[in-house]
Amino acid sequence: GGRLYTAGSALPVGLRHQHFGQLIVSCEKADLRPGPSEISIYTDSEKAVEALPAPAIPRREVIDELYAAVVHDKPPVHNGEWARATTAVCLALLESARSGRDCVPPHQVGHNAGS
Repeated sequence: GGRLYTAGSALPVGLRHQHFGQLIVSCEKADLRPGPSEISIYTDSEKAVEALPAPAIPRREVIDELYAAVVHDKPPVHNGEWARATTAVCLALLESARSGRDCVPPHQVGHNAGS
């Protein structure tokens, strides 16, 4: 919504998957850095880049989760409690940056493994 929303907006060229910023996954023999269209793999001896295929339906998992919740009464992973916990983490990050101290988010929930 909002004044900047335009119906039918396409994903930017080259953006195959949503990308929320820098993330590095450190594994035993390599570090992985996912991007919107590839995964960079850093080992002790080389850097490789693996292209990610474009999804047939962008953000299909979101639509599938919504459909399962509405049609099959399956509890969604991304429910109101999850949203509240995510907001608490964001607010704790901002407070930590402001105060220079560690901040523990007050509201956290476990992952719904049954969904």
